[in-house]
Amino acid sequence: MIGRRKQGAGWLRFAAVWLIAAAFLVGTVALPKLHATEVKTPTLFYNDTAWAMDMYYPSLGYIIGGTEDFWIPLSFYEEIADMRVRRGAAKNHTVFVIQDTETEKYLSFNINDSSYAQTERGTLLLVNTMLYSKERYLPMREMCRYFGWTFEISDDHKSVRICDGGQKKQFSELLAVYAPPTADETETTDAPVTEPVTEPVDQPQDGYRSATVYLTFEDIEDTNTPVLLDTLAAHKAKATFFVSGEQMSEYPDLVLRIITEGHALGLHGMNGDEYSMQKTEDILASFDEENELLYALIRRKVRLIRCPNGSRSGRLVLTDAQKTALLDAGYIMWDWNISAMDHDPAYSADMVLAKIDAAMKSSYYPVIRMHCTAAAAEALEPLLLRLENAGTTPAAIALTDTPVVFP
Repeated sequence: MIGRRKQGAGWLRFAAVWLIAAAFLVGTVALPKLHATEVKTPTLFYNDTAWAMDMYYPSLGYIIGGTEDFWIPLSFYEEIADMRVRRGAAKNHTVFVIQDTETEKYLSFNINDSSYAQTERGTLLLVNTMLYSKERYLPMREMCRYFGWTFEISDDHKSVRICDGGQKKQFSELLAVYAPPTADETETTDAPVTEPVTEPVDQPQDGYRSATVYLTFEDIEDTNTPVLLDTLAAHKAKATFFVSGEQMSEYPDLVLRIITEGHALGLHGMNGDEYSMQKTEDILASFDEENELLYALIRRKVRLIRCPNGSRSGRLVLTDAQKTALLDAGYIMWDWNISAMDHDPAYSADMVLAKIDAAMKSSYYPVIRMHCTAAAAEALEPLLLRLENAGTTPAAIALTDTPVVFP
């Protein structure tokens, strides 16, 4: 009888473990994942700033045991002051350490062995992680509890903010700038066409921290790109255009116009296929081939480059060795720290403008990523007016400027 009871208790424990595991999987995997295309606001904020990489690695909401939580990408923690993230060489970053350099607290993970993290005291802490879009995600509540951060969740349960004490604005203030304009607001912001305008259409934007902003555009074409160039010329503003090899071949006149009007031109890879740019030799070959094509068109080569979706995307993550190889080959790589999201069909020109406006107020070295889209063409005029009224100058990237590169 005793043996049967023990055997029965063992089966009960076995069943209980599987029920808990099933509940965890339902809470994390089966629930909808939040993408930038599904929501009109960023999903992740740090103090008073929307996370620049939100379009690739959004926070993912889930509920387990009746408690709402979020998966937060590992790379986000590198943005937090005094935090250091070290990744091992194991496949998919299964070995990594998150350390607070001020308090010396850390969590060391090796998820091939278990879902436990080792603390600086040598003790084990149960922290489940998840691999999503080639990035490791960690549960927000456990991380905030251990390192002493606070967090806020938006009323619509789609956005979250993590704070380390450096925040100065209410979370509601940050979210408000992404709300679509009302009919009354739209009417009052449109300048009359038939009457002389005695004041600027856009009032000066207080709080811009930088005197210079780098406007960068990708994916030239023959409809919106000429409009963007006309608008830039009308305001005597300069920008940087990253053009692929295929686009150079298709629109050589636009390439020539970009250069002759004083804008910077950067390479963007031959065809935008990130899967063909995984190896170092393939990445170098793509930019070298495009540079040869540019030389054939205008008898000129450039050093400025940007990978198809940046140096860290869902399909391409450059290693430090690959970045060094590009630098040794003479290339200067630039990513961005403000994404206008104009390539997202869910974003209107007003939303694009609001997103840039909010990010500009907390950026000391703004590099804005835009595309040659209809939303960008519509938003550029009011954006340039706001920059002018704030005393901020749009500039083309120069080789002597300090590059912005994803960690």
